[in-house]
Amino acid sequence: MSQGTHNKIIAIMISLCLTVVVLDFSNVFAEVQNTIRKNRDQQEKASSHQQKLTIDEFNTDYIIPAEFPDLPSKIVQWLTARQFVIPQGIPEYMVDDVLPINAIKGRFRNPNQQDWAVYCTNIDSACIILFWEGDTIQPEVLSRDPDSASTYKPDGESISCCFFYISPAGVKLMLRQYELLKSDGALEPPPINHDGISFGILDQAIIYILYKYKGKWLSLAGTD
Repeated sequence: MSQGTHNKIIAIMISLCLTVVVLDFSNVFAEVQNTIRKNRDQQEKASSHQQKLTIDEFNTDYIIPAEFPDLPSKIVQWLTARQFVIPQGIPEYMVDDVLPINAIKGRFRNPNQQDWAVYCTNIDSACIILFWEGDTIQPEVLSRDPDSASTYKPDGESISCCFFYISPAGVKLMLRQYELLKSDGALEPPPINHDGISFGILDQAIIYILYKYKGKWLSLAGTD
């Protein structure tokens, strides 16, 4: 075999190897593109499905958990996995700087820990979910309406979607509400040293205050 023929054979072999390498990279790139396209299509499909949801007969607006500013990612994931959305029925008196509503943080069990409470619905039911210290391991679910009784009744009427909203109730607010309403027979509250949850009814001047005391939820004096 002449040197020239030998060199041509080597050149052809190198060319074939390079072609195989290029084809391999092309296949990998194509697979990556297909994966990205499938993920995007799934996200768009999920988003389209959520946009079509009707959470109550009044077509109340809502947001998905991921759209709520500052809501911890593990709470977002917990709610999303269970198909919860957060209603946005806005009371007329609320101003833009407190929007969106119905996911609140505060010290709802004792003054030494920061918790989250979310009023949400998964179409089948509505409830307030307490994430103690922002943890999703053992959240507490409140699925019944509070009333004017001194003790929250877990066997009362189910919370309806979406006539309600929640907001934090600080110590000063709870004490002031009692002072305003004690002449009308409001029961004296227990010692108050942490936050409560204001549970308001849309389009009505009625607010109940839920307060955790010695492991139980109390319904304190609100506005009526």
